[in-house]
Amino acid sequence: MQTQSSAKLKPWLAVLTALVYILIVWGAVVRASGSGLGCPDWPLCHGQIIPPFEKEVMIEYFHRLLASLVGIITLIVSLKVWKNPELRGVFGKKCAVILVLLLFQVLLGGVTVKSELHPYIVTFHLAVALIFLALVFNMTISILYDSTTVRQYDSGRLTIVPSYCRTVVLLVFIQILLGGMVATSHAGLVCPDFPTCNGLWIPPLEGLVAWQFFHRLTAFFIFGFVVILFFGKWRMRSVRWLVALVFLQMILGIANVLLELPFWIRVAHLATAVLIFLMALLSSYEFRKNTA
Repeated sequence: MQTQSSAKLKPWLAVLTALVYILIVWGAVVRASGSGLGCPDWPLCHGQIIPPFEKEVMIEYFHRLLASLVGIITLIVSLKVWKNPELRGVFGKKCAVILVLLLFQVLLGGVTVKSELHPYIVTFHLAVALIFLALVFNMTISILYDSTTVRQYDSGRLTIVPSYCRTVVLLVFIQILLGGMVATSHAGLVCPDFPTCNGLWIPPLEGLVAWQFFHRLTAFFIFGFVVILFFGKWRMRSVRWLVALVFLQMILGIANVLLELPFWIRVAHLATAVLIFLMALLSSYEFRKNTA
């Protein structure tokens, strides 16, 4: 049963989840607009606390402001958890982990700027952000969906084991990072056609072409896994949303190539990818509740 303490924590966790999601999506805005070095120094921006009001500078500066707000709310949530013995027993260790991740992410943000946006470091920065989001989201849904509120569903046409849902989560996580590598390596149009790559179904797997090809290949794997999950658990609303988002994402991915990477489609592509990640986590959580 949901207690008074967890009920008070719920809005803070919901806000924190939303802010981390917005922060990750705004990172796509920074990348797609070419504003990653709008603030070429760190922790200041052009040597100032409040930098010049220029477009690229403000886009990157707003990203830093959002990150600061996420940090403040993370501290507030952690203090609320640690001050309450009941919440500390449930969320204490997770709060410790997210604070460590937060500190590491702040330092990694500085390294990202100092490295002048090296693709591997930028992608690692994204990976840590996704892990942070997953932990915060897990805390949120564990309050929103306690044992009395998760509806029990029939198995559907196929039997799905819990590890299957975890595999979907892992595949989506890997796919987002592959997409990050494609974007930061400027490999979005190394295969300017679809569904083939430079007229080939299997191109030479070298350099940037390899990143783009494996990004596409993983997308097909996820599509197949999600379709099977749908036949196994189609009565679950989170699974139906997951399928719908995957279809939307494939349309956005194809449009990115055929329309030569329009700004807002690039941003929407990442925004939808993170929603798929969250919905996969939610489906996995609900599935565990159904089989517990």
